[in-house]
Amino acid sequence: MKRLVIAAPKLLFILYSLLPLCGIVGGFWGYSNFTLQNCRVSAILLAAGTLALSIPVLIRPRYASGSDVNPFFAAVLLPLLFVNWLFYLHADAWLENFIYMMICLLGSVYFLFIYVFKAYLWTVINRIGASIGTGLIILLFVSAFSFAALFSGIAKNTIVYSAISPDGSHVARLISNDQGALGGYTFVDICESGEIDGYFFRLAKKSTHIYQGEWDDYQHMTISWENDGCLLINGRRHCILHKDI
Repeated sequence: MKRLVIAAPKLLFILYSLLPLCGIVGGFWGYSNFTLQNCRVSAILLAAGTLALSIPVLIRPRYASGSDVNPFFAAVLLPLLFVNWLFYLHADAWLENFIYMMICLLGSVYFLFIYVFKAYLWTVINRIGASIGTGLIILLFVSAFSFAALFSGIAKNTIVYSAISPDGSHVARLISNDQGALGGYTFVDICESGEIDGYFFRLAKKSTHIYQGEWDDYQHMTISWENDGCLLINGRRHCILHKDI
């Protein structure tokens, strides 16, 4: 039990770092388009991991103040959680994700309190100050989640159709950009093929807009490749320089 309490902040740090790390590594290798997939499952796993690692600390909180505990990992959980939350802004099932993220938020605040405030700064920060600070953090995240709930559905991209070039090097996508009451657009994007599907996320190369139209244009559009360097959009040729994509 003691070892688990000591290791809990590090394990939670690893859990919260997975999505941001995949995005950073993918961007380093040229996969700049990061899309969250199966967001409900990933949110459940984050909440379940937070609960599982919080229970031993709730049972034996005195182990969290030992000399073997590094407070850094507990201190950075809140910023990492905020970065994770950004991935869920435009995800489906936002209400469920909000509940799961709130569980993670409470767990992160508890870790901050037990491993940092109580163990290392309690002689400087009194109970009232710590309570006010924790309350402000919770209020900030609740406000941010509420704001996201209002505006998360404003813009949503849906891939209607994809066409791979004859040599297999590039893919063209017909995209519906839905902005709710504001309308939206229809895009045709081209990017290098070779996506990475990690179940919880999808990494793709940077895409380039070659066509933009009204929101409902996609309903009566056709796209196809005439050759490796020419895309037909409603029969009209669009020559592509692959080096510029």
